[in-house]
Amino acid sequence: MTTYRLMDGLSGRPGNGPANANSYGGDFIAAAPFRVTQGGMWFEGYWYWVAGGSPAGPTSPQKFALWGYTGASTGMLISGTTVTSGTLSAGWNYIPLATPVQLSSGSQYGGCYIAQTGVNGNFNDTNSQFGSGDPYNGAGIANGPLLGGSFANPPAHTLKSQLFSVSGTDPSVTFAVQADSGRTSGSTSRYPTPPRADMPGHTGCTRTGSKPIA
Repeated sequence: MTTYRLMDGLSGRPGNGPANANSYGGDFIAAAPFRVTQGGMWFEGYWYWVAGGSPAGPTSPQKFALWGYTGASTGMLISGTTVTSGTLSAGWNYIPLATPVQLSSGSQYGGCYIAQTGVNGNFNDTNSQFGSGDPYNGAGIANGPLLGGSFANPPAHTLKSQLFSVSGTDPSVTFAVQADSGRTSGSTSRYPTPPRADMPGHTGCTRTGSKPIA
């Protein structure tokens, strides 16, 4: 079984998230899109970064959910991927699913997924990652069959590097399709952080590692 993680700090990929969170006082759903380019991948859970500086990220239990991307502004909640964490701590937190869920690299969802989580308050954001001259401009962040961020060869539904919503905090109800043009072209968020996948042998499994969504 081979494991792939998008934000593992290896081979030029980003590692830890930001030291300080963005100061914010309202509802915020953060979404990290990623693409699966090979079959046999399973989704196992979420890695979520909590900034421990000042301002700090929230540590109260959060809900996470995975959506399949079906169109320019539409998605379908993937059954079995909604889970609520326990109390979070500064640094990386792993929130597992009860049972791994198989992902598709083919026509269903175009192999494109969006990992989401909701907060009320501060959130994480890392600037200057996907714009012109930035480290992941064009090719995005890649590890084996996983691709996150700005895609060099996007599927029919072009994904942005960062999606979000300010309509509530339940990531299993609201599909985050709003893109901030400033952040989309020049930043990546690491909230839900994109996934990490295990290859067949365990029939493969995916953990959102590193972003958000990660």
